[in-house]
Amino acid sequence: MTALATRPTTAPGRRSALRTLAGLEARRYALHPLFVAGVLLLTVFTVQAAYDLATGTIEPTWFGGGDLVVMPAFFLGMVGVLVANQLTRSLSRSAEAVAPSPADGLTRTAALCLACLVPGAAAVVWLTWTFVAQTLWTIPPTSVPPADTVAILCAGVVCAVGGPLLGVLVGRWTAVPGAGILTFVLLYAWVGVASIGGSTMAASHLSNLVSLATPFTLWTSGGAGAAFMGGSPGWYLLFLTTLCGLAAAAALWHEARGASRARLGRTLVVLGLLAAAGLLLAAAADPARIPL
Repeated sequence: MTALATRPTTAPGRRSALRTLAGLEARRYALHPLFVAGVLLLTVFTVQAAYDLATGTIEPTWFGGGDLVVMPAFFLGMVGVLVANQLTRSLSRSAEAVAPSPADGLTRTAALCLACLVPGAAAVVWLTWTFVAQTLWTIPPTSVPPADTVAILCAGVVCAVGGPLLGVLVGRWTAVPGAGILTFVLLYAWVGVASIGGSTMAASHLSNLVSLATPFTLWTSGGAGAAFMGGSPGWYLLFLTTLCGLAAAAALWHEARGASRARLGRTLVVLGLLAAAGLLLAAAADPARIPL
């Protein structure tokens, strides 16, 4: 009986359980109504952008300035906060019924984190479309360096994964009903206030820091005098990627015990330092705003 009870906690058994659970959670994520709705809306707006591009009516900032990134960031990332949080809470309720061991909780949380790759895969399809579209049609020219545009568009994929990971984190650390919705609202407000605040401030490293110290940012200012905001999209991409790692590690740390918890604690410290470095380097870049 003892050997049978401890078998799932061995490394091979845990890996097998993780693969099985990750597959189940990925399927649950892919079939969630909010995710399906987000993918459909992303598709509609993408088709509209393709039509505008083909007819020459698209705004230059959509491709050249990377404003297209708002679509996967919202429809897959922001909506993903709600999806992943609901999946995590439903899993927590079922887990309480069977009273799993700490190792089981860690495996379940890891499976949920892996399921967040589902919206990431959808975002990769979207990113592929953006590159294909740029070879099929003429993109309105802008003064934004091509490498910066690529980094901004790639950030859309990272946001599509980061939002759901945040949902898992909130679901693991809070038991308050509506925490996912509250997180969605606060995140939306945070990004909006930071974007408006950074764009209305005089161009400086401080304005860079204000607009970039968020899990999503727009790189172009609106209006007739549209300009490309200061900062480094490449370093900001590193910042976003480390935020994803922090969210996953923090969610896992909640369930870990013993040596695993210590390792995850060290991982959190390293990722935190990398995130801080990425943000500071992104904000330290030239703050000058380039007219588009």
